[in-house]
Amino acid sequence: MKQPAKRIRAIAQLRKYNRYRLEVPVIFSWKDARGIRQHGVGLTHVISVRGAFILATRPPPLNAKIELKIYLPPRSADRPPRIYGQGRVVRVEPARGRHRAGFAVAVKPFVLRRGPAYQCSEMTAVAHSENWIRESDDKQSAGSMAIIF
Repeated sequence: MKQPAKRIRAIAQLRKYNRYRLEVPVIFSWKDARGIRQHGVGLTHVISVRGAFILATRPPPLNAKIELKIYLPPRSADRPPRIYGQGRVVRVEPARGRHRAGFAVAVKPFVLRRGPAYQCSEMTAVAHSENWIRESDDKQSAGSMAIIF
C-alpha cells in the first residue's frame, strides 16, 4: 500500500504551481463537435495560476477549448471581482459514490478583474449552481462544500 502514497507524492512534486482550495460558483462554455456553444455551471474545487478543478453535473468533453468566469464573493454591490480564463479540458472525472463529477482545466494565466454589477442571466446561473450545491450536500451528508453568498 505504500506504492500509491509514493506515487501521489511524486505527482504532487511535479506540479509547477501551488493549488488553493476555493469553492465559488463558475460559469463555463465550450463548442461541441458541431460547433454549437454549450454552457455549464459548477463550483471550483481547487485553483492555481494555470488551472483549476471544477465540480459540474455536466462536464465538457476532454480536450474541449473552454472559457471560464469565476465569481468571487462581492465586497460591494457595484463592481464584484471575477476571475476569467481560457484553456483546455485536460481531465474529466465521472461521479463515483460520494465524489461529484468534474473536470480539470489548464488555462493561460487567469485574469482577475472587477466587473460590472452582476447581470440577471449571470445571477440565474450562479443561483442554479448554488441550488445544485445545496441538493448535492443534502444527498451527500459527508462534508460541506458550499460557499453561498
